[in-house]
Amino acid sequence: MKERIVVFDLEILNRDAGSLCSIGIVEYIDRRINATYYHLIRPDNLSFDYHAYQVHHIRNTSLYKEKSFKELWPDIKHFFEDAIIISHDIQSDMSHLRAALNNANIPYPECIMSCTNMMAHIHNKTLEKYNLEYLTSLYHYQFKPHNALEDAKACGYLLFKLLDEEQCKTLYDFHKKYKIAFGEMKPDYYRNIMSADNALKVEEGYYVNFLTYKTITVIGKTSLNNEAFENYAKRVHAFYTKHVSTQTNYIILGHLSKKENVKLEKAKSLIKEGQDIRIITEKEFIHKIDEYDLR
Repeated sequence: MKERIVVFDLEILNRDAGSLCSIGIVEYIDRRINATYYHLIRPDNLSFDYHAYQVHHIRNTSLYKEKSFKELWPDIKHFFEDAIIISHDIQSDMSHLRAALNNANIPYPECIMSCTNMMAHIHNKTLEKYNLEYLTSLYHYQFKPHNALEDAKACGYLLFKLLDEEQCKTLYDFHKKYKIAFGEMKPDYYRNIMSADNALKVEEGYYVNFLTYKTITVIGKTSLNNEAFENYAKRVHAFYTKHVSTQTNYIILGHLSKKENVKLEKAKSLIKEGQDIRIITEKEFIHKIDEYDLR
């Protein structure tokens, strides 16, 4: 079966999450470029943002005659269906793409996702920085950053360099090697991939159970303290955090105060948006770990 990988990059016009102003796409089939695509986009919110302009140099006044995202989507939809979608910061890029899809009332496409930033953190845990320009410079690759198509091409170049150095023929091989689940998106459903920061803790050879490499958040008062939850999480190579975010996979629900109820409402809001967050009790969490054979 051929491995179809689609690398993309977005630029945002302003602080509005869905204000996509350009997109670059490179489609690979079995590592060979099959298609490239670049287009400017007219966002609904055309307000000027100086800081964003300093990054990509796209003016709002140059977008008036461009297609809106809703008009453009039929031209690019096929790239995002039944493929492995990659970017160098997939969490950020997908958050903007999802915002644009939601604003246009367009159902999510069905695809799985990975991230070269996450992969680079696993491959080399000692680098001083992990931005795309720096990482590709290590392989003597030069490009014009913050042009969406040039960024997508650079990301694709980096992807295959990382796979080669990891001795992985395919992206599936890399994920299997480190037992990392792909991110996933489909209509009314979204599951993030592991963050780059958490990827620094990944080692080859861990045995996987249902919590391995998952992010756990506790909401409310429980019988265990934070240190105890952190120790439980470490036993199965999970990540413990106090905050609810799009990275959260499991919420352990305790007795709620008014302050904690705000966290739960945020979690419910994310779940309503399709985010895959499971809510379990403290007892269920402990039982699942205690019954697990660590081997």
